[in-house]
Amino acid sequence: KISIFIYPLRSLVNDQYQRIHKKMALLGLKVSRAQGALNLGKRKQFFCDLEQGKIDMILTTPEFLYFHLDKFKQCASRMGFFVIDEAHHLAKSNRLGYCQLAHCWQELNKPLVLAATATAAVETAQLITKIFAPMQMVTENYCRENLQIIDQRRQKDKLKYLLKLIDSGERIIIYMNSRRRVYQLAEKLRFYHQGLKEKIGFYHAGLNNKERFCLEKSYRQGELQVMVTTSAFGEGIDIPDIRHVVLYHLPFSYGEFNQLAGRAGRNHESAYIHLLFNEADRALNEFILQRGAPSRAVLAKVYLFLLKQAQLKRPWSEVIRNLPVEMHKQGIKYFSSATTATALVILEELGLLACEDMKSCTLLPAPSEKLDLAISLCYSEGKDEWEEFQDFANFALTMDKEVVLKMINQPIFPQARESL
Repeated sequence: KISIFIYPLRSLVNDQYQRIHKKMALLGLKVSRAQGALNLGKRKQFFCDLEQGKIDMILTTPEFLYFHLDKFKQCASRMGFFVIDEAHHLAKSNRLGYCQLAHCWQELNKPLVLAATATAAVETAQLITKIFAPMQMVTENYCRENLQIIDQRRQKDKLKYLLKLIDSGERIIIYMNSRRRVYQLAEKLRFYHQGLKEKIGFYHAGLNNKERFCLEKSYRQGELQVMVTTSAFGEGIDIPDIRHVVLYHLPFSYGEFNQLAGRAGRNHESAYIHLLFNEADRALNEFILQRGAPSRAVLAKVYLFLLKQAQLKRPWSEVIRNLPVEMHKQGIKYFSSATTATALVILEELGLLACEDMKSCTLLPAPSEKLDLAISLCYSEGKDEWEEFQDFANFALTMDKEVVLKMINQPIFPQARESL
């Protein structure tokens, strides 16, 4: 039987895939990720593998499932497990994918469901119960009373604050959103703390597997006191005696916020989450998100540039190589090779581009009427991630620390079970 796991964001799909695909391979299970950033060629290969029984676990978004429901239905008889992570989105989200998720489940012959969430109030639990009629509901009201928030959202000298924190000699994880900045901060901390230079490490997904394994082992065994890292050193890291978690930059969502903060105090002793992010840090997240979610205006500029290059009969490889440079000239600072790939997928979904592979594509004429970008799965997923971040950022930057703490240490669960 096939298991399908639904995540609210494609970034979560990618994170989970990186975590589990090699581990599942050891058990003889093939894991595949399916989200809008896949070009049409890769999607075709995915569904070919699915039809041929080469896939055991699918990690996807609700939008990808809904957009391709007809193809998933061809394997409905083999769907055995339907997992919905962050299931509160069923009640709280207006996204098309979530509005249609119950329909998708029914069309797949109603496989066994596991709906998981840490924020299910009574109304959310009622909706989940109404849709899926679960045989059992498991709730846990455990409160992590050992966690405390240290509110430094107005801290102007982050480096000075961190150097003082390191003086405590206690275990620290510092979370940032940029690999380059992770390395730069680690170097600064080592420079100003020469005596602890060998106790400060850095970690991100760009390191190879051997390097990451050695760093995690060193931190776990106490050889490293401080780890400066991206979220790659987050979910799945279960080290009991982490005393301080520092959120240097804004997390991208409520879910990521809970995961990163939740690394602290897993031995039930007092632990602290330091909020070091501020309004100025919002721009970094937006910069990162925009690279994977180009706007209508940017897509129009990309199309016009491609059209001009096609008229000049320039080689496709040269055109793609020059695209980020041209976009930078037009004032689009965040445009990167990743943005190029995303823009091409969106144009392909909109019927403006035909590709055998990304090495050779043909530009198609634009229709006379205005295109509805919502018909592009890749665009829709990017828009969802942008809106999710903006909602979280508004919460994290403005709420009192007591309210923020409740998001971490007190799960929201349906206490009035008799009403379900």
